[in-house]
Amino acid sequence: MPAATPIDPRTPLSEVGRARLVELDEISLALYARRMGRPDLAHRLREPVEDPDVTLEERWRQLGGSG
Repeated sequence: MPAATPIDPRTPLSEVGRARLVELDEISLALYARRMGRPDLAHRLREPVEDPDVTLEERWRQLGGSG
């Protein structure tokens, strides 16, 4: 598995959402959840997923996030 990649906090959310979930680090996931208005979902974004190609936006919607 590749090393987790940090995302610049100023990166547009639409761009961050297209990233593969497994490529993002824990801080980037927490920042995304906070910027999307649902910091309560940050811990669930860190849960393992079966599909390594799922994007952050896809997982976000699976968890009930919107935006």
